[in-house]
This record gives sequence, structure tokens and C-alpha cells, in this order.
Amino acid sequence: LTRKSFLLVEDGGNIEFTDAAELSADDSFLTVAGGGDIILSGTGTSDITNGSQFIVRGGNIEYRDQKNIFFDASSFAISSGNFLTFNDAIFNMESQSRGSVTGGNFVLRDSSTVNMFDSSHVEIAAGNVEMYNNGAVNMLDSSIAVTGSGGSGGSFLLSNFVQLSMTTSSVTVSGGDFISS
Repeated sequence: LTRKSFLLVEDGGNIEFTDAAELSADDSFLTVAGGGDIILSGTGTSDITNGSQFIVRGGNIEYRDQKNIFFDASSFAISSGNFLTFNDAIFNMESQSRGSVTGGNFVLRDSSTVNMFDSSHVEIAAGNVEMYNNGAVNMLDSSIAVTGSGGSGGSFLLSNFVQLSMTTSSVTVSGGDFISS
């Protein structure tokens, strides 16, 4: 997808790239509205670059298996859904990439990895960051913010051999807890 191309799925359908399928998005938009998901699974690399956006309303963004995803100067936004990374997937954000999850959780599990570099930022509102089972988050000059909504705070939860590595970076939790077990 290049030069302001759009891929839109509505009314509960999904956008899926599975097995060895690879996605390249340059200054383009993938949108799922009405309860569907964006799913990247299998093997291979997907490059999301130059201001591209993933937008999901009422569904999830899922990365799994050995998929390697690069967000470079791009963004994702999820409302009433979750960001899920599991089964050895690697998700990379760099060059001031941005992500937001509103009314859902940011979940990392099962030996998957999230790398955030070059002033990238993720904000989770009215939800939690949950990291389990040998996952890793590596941050360089980047930030994660967890904020509550409507009187309930969001939390940052680490459990079962999770590595959180931060260099000149920040994790901010407002109205909730930071728990490592």
C-alpha cells in the first residue's frame, strides 16, 4: 500500500496477513470498524512506514508467531479493543512512532518482544499494560503512559520472567499500580 492508499473493513470483518504473507504500508491506512481485528501472524516481516496508520474500533490488533513488525514514523490507534503480541512475535516502534489504546489493554506474552526507540510513545487509557511469560520490552528514548478513566486507574503488570529494559525512557502510571511478580 503506498501514497495514501486505504484498506477499510467494516461490520465485524478482519484484516489478516498470515503464514508468509508480508505487509508493506507507506503513507497508507488500514482501518477496521465495527468489531473486527487486524491480525499479522506466521513468519516474515511487515513494514509500516512514513505516516501510515492502523485504526481499530471495537476490535484488536494482534501480532503472533514469528512475525516481525516495524512501525517507522507511523501510528496505531485502538478504541474499545486490545493490542496483543504473543508467540515470539517482535514489534518495533521507531522514529517517533505513536500508539494509543483506549478502553482496552496492551498485552505482551509468550516470549514476544516490543522494542521502542527514537522518541516513540504508547498511551493506554482506561486499560492496563500486562506482560507475561518470558516477554521483553526494550525502550530507548521512549515512553509508555498508563492513565485511568472515570475513577478507575490503569495498572502496569509484570509477571513470570518478563524483562523491562529502559534507557533514557519513562513509564508513567496515573491512578493505578505498578506490579512485578
